[in-house]
Amino acid sequence: MHTRAAEARAKAKEYTDARLMTEAADFPAVHRKKPAPVGTKPDSRAQFISKAIAGITKQFLPEGEHREDRVEDVLSSTDARWWRLANLNSALVSNAEGSGAWRYQRDAKHYRRALAESIALPRGAHSSLGLAEP
Repeated sequence: MHTRAAEARAKAKEYTDARLMTEAADFPAVHRKKPAPVGTKPDSRAQFISKAIAGITKQFLPEGEHREDRVEDVLSSTDARWWRLANLNSALVSNAEGSGAWRYQRDAKHYRRALAESIALPRGAHSSLGLAEP
């Protein structure tokens, strides 16, 4: 158990959103070409589905120009909901205590790879468990 937790922490450090930035000098500047979309909470099933489809579609679009020294928006931890983050390429999200922030960065290539793995996983799980394909 101890080694698995250490492995998970080591793997998490490879991702920018797993590194808590506590020094103001570490925070990238906010740069927007146009105002950041203000995603509102979906009020109905139709809005939920619409926002989910829009968020998924954005993951297949080119990421555009993003730089390590810039983010599109700064959000508090309470405002960092999927319907807001799905519309941004990058964001700086404060933690609940206000002692630091995480940088969220959209990675379309990683998203597509994870999606393909999650689709393939049930197929491989059936064969590895000795079960017939559904």
